[in-house]
Amino acid sequence: MTKTISNRAAARAAKEQGIARFTAVCKQHGETEFYASNSKCVACMSANAAKRFAKKVSTPEGREAHNSHSREVQRRLYKDSTSHRGQQREGRAARAWRRATGGSLTGLYELEREALRSIYGACRDEFEIDHATPKVSYGPIGGKRERIVTGLHCRANLVETPKRVNREKRSQFAPETNRLQRPANRYPGGAFDPQPTKHEQALIDQAKALGTPAKVSLKVLREALDAKATEYERYTASVLVRLLSEVAA
Repeated sequence: MTKTISNRAAARAAKEQGIARFTAVCKQHGETEFYASNSKCVACMSANAAKRFAKKVSTPEGREAHNSHSREVQRRLYKDSTSHRGQQREGRAARAWRRATGGSLTGLYELEREALRSIYGACRDEFEIDHATPKVSYGPIGGKRERIVTGLHCRANLVETPKRVNREKRSQFAPETNRLQRPANRYPGGAFDPQPTKHEQALIDQAKALGTPAKVSLKVLREALDAKATEYERYTASVLVRLLSEVAA
């Protein structure tokens, strides 16, 4: 009785100090941690929970009920939680990238992971997150079919794409017309190069034929590219600051 009162007193003192756990003596486990919220031994509660779980799944019906509940919880989380959905989707994408390329993720992957998960989690229905430059693309080199490019699993290479378009694109690599497959910069030939691609110029010409001046279409295109470039430059600057702070620490 004295020991119980002592533990309760210690629990009250811990709660007053804002501490979740405190150390005391347990008959089963000796000196160990106790929860301040209920003055109970952490190890005892864990062991009791394990026993209850073992009993619950000791029959086929119990195992099926537990598995069914777990699946339903995961389905609800996946549907309702953007962060959970992003974590699951990005994890699968990273594993698929490693399998397809036989390589390792970029050195900045850990710093980018939160941003990558956010992109995957926010992906809309009927869309997919595509690696703009394919994970692996093959083409003829010297008369042989060899790998010509490996697109990285990084923020600069991810784009939300309609499922149908993504399936049609497959592993095509054509940076001359697809600016999303170019390096993420504003220089000539870059993803944010203000000069229109052949495809974009064709669309500008079509719009001109329908009455929209070419300079108007070009202005809209360049403003959109500038906005994307500015967003990406701010992002890369924030990653660099975090990297430098970790190196300094």
